[in-house]
Amino acid sequence: MGFTFGFGALVWVYAGESFPSRLRSMGSSAMLIPNLLANAMVAAVFGVFAAGGFAFVHRFAPETKGRQLEEIRHFWENNGRWPDELPSATTDVQACR
Repeated sequence: MGFTFGFGALVWVYAGESFPSRLRSMGSSAMLIPNLLANAMVAAVFGVFAAGGFAFVHRFAPETKGRQLEEIRHFWENNGRWPDELPSATTDVQACR
């Protein structure tokens, strides 16, 4: 946001005032098109990072809605398994029979 109010606006002002009247539209276009293309490339990079971050969080971050802090701590202490997913002693005994 600070860039937009500072150096970001300078390109637009300079493009409009640096050419004589008869060349102003062509000169401004010649200056602004590369600026807009560069902005689009930077925005695409940020979009790729955002998509990658979303995929990472979706894959590796557990859903904690409605969970107590103790359950969340237990999740990380038990290699990514929730307390209700852990095998209990009675389940193991019944499975062996």
